[in-house]
Amino acid sequence: MTRDCFIEDVNTWDELINVCRENDINECCDVYTDDDRNAEIDEDLEDMSRTEGWRDVLGWLENIPTGYDYYIRYDNEWDGTDDGDYLFTQYKERVLLRMDGDGLWDEENVEDTFDEDLLDDITDDESDTPFEESISVSEFIIGSEEAIRTIMSQKVIEEQEKDIIFQEIMASDI
Repeated sequence: MTRDCFIEDVNTWDELINVCRENDINECCDVYTDDDRNAEIDEDLEDMSRTEGWRDVLGWLENIPTGYDYYIRYDNEWDGTDDGDYLFTQYKERVLLRMDGDGLWDEENVEDTFDEDLLDDITDDESDTPFEESISVSEFIIGSEEAIRTIMSQKVIEEQEKDIIFQEIMASDI
């Protein structure tokens, strides 16, 4: 599968889970179909019946969401999700980044991606300046995250400095 095909064509949890399984990546290992979730709950009930009281088990069961196409498990808690929602988008981005990082994309067929109109636009330019290299989406996101972290840490340091100055002012007035 090419990167562009993934971005355009993977739009359901089934498709995303299949991509994860086919590429042996674990980004979707905590996403369950209704049947898979039921099997997990059955196993958990067996374990809980040995160690927990019935009221604890009942409370746990009452907190399990129902009525969704897919479920995500976080630390023994369940959350429901459907195709195309925010959680799906987050997981799709994680799979995209993982496949970018691991180099799991199929190469695009050069014949399929060649644009004849582009050839017509190319002229004999005398400048020797190379084309600018564009960055991938994952590199852009990672760079943005790093920039945000840097900005946030600078703000924290500024706030700490302001607190110290304020404390010194308050201590000198006393």
